[in-house]
Amino acid sequence: MLFPIIVMVLSGIAGSYAHSGEKIVCYSLSHAVQLDGKWTTAEEWIDAAEVSTAAVCIRVKHDEARMYVLIDHVADPQIDRSPSINEGDLCWIYADPNHDGGEKLQPDDYGFGARWAAQTLTLMMAKGAGGNWTMMAPISGFEARSSSDQSTNPKTTSPHVSYELSIPKYIIANPTVGARFSVRDGAKGVFRQWPIQSRPIEPDTWADLEFSALPIGEFSMSQLPLIALICLSVTTFFLKIPPRRSSARPGRPMGETS
Repeated sequence: MLFPIIVMVLSGIAGSYAHSGEKIVCYSLSHAVQLDGKWTTAEEWIDAAEVSTAAVCIRVKHDEARMYVLIDHVADPQIDRSPSINEGDLCWIYADPNHDGGEKLQPDDYGFGARWAAQTLTLMMAKGAGGNWTMMAPISGFEARSSSDQSTNPKTTSPHVSYELSIPKYIIANPTVGARFSVRDGAKGVFRQWPIQSRPIEPDTWADLEFSALPIGEFSMSQLPLIALICLSVTTFFLKIPPRRSSARPGRPMGETS
């Protein structure tokens, strides 16, 4: 009896997201971020939740003022620069702060990007307008760095392009927002993204990014409803079990549960 209840509860939670069904939790940081485009130390990003594909690994965490993102583009071994926005290495983080999804972009949707121009990393921002993206000036406080030096990366020291971004939380202030992460390999001219099947102009296909006030690994208040329901189910299950009675009681029907 208890097991089916738990399965139904978990299934309901797994299917309750407003976007694609993918989810990442952005925990409160324990290790400060030194924005240099890579793992500054082997401990810098161990306090972050991560999602990954065969080509890309994404980590997120936050403090009171900012959300930090590390993207390891492990399938891209070197930085490719280009004066054209249509070429060269770049990354984009898309956000749906109002968490309202949609089959097309809304005015509350933002894109935060960084691309390798001829010599330097250039910041980019975009805003949803008329179902498409319109470029805008980067907001104050948005920062990004990129590197191919992975000598202090505890996961792999093989050279590859990585990005660190710092985004002010005032523009993405809700407890849960829609999110999409994308990178381009300039040498191959291919984009890689998470969620894998997501599309840049369709927020319904993005993931949910949930902010947690706690560091990773600690108990989250968001788990309380599930735990309470499980405890209630266990209690109800045992209350329904008849009390054990003596087998010597006269007139006991054969086969009655003891």
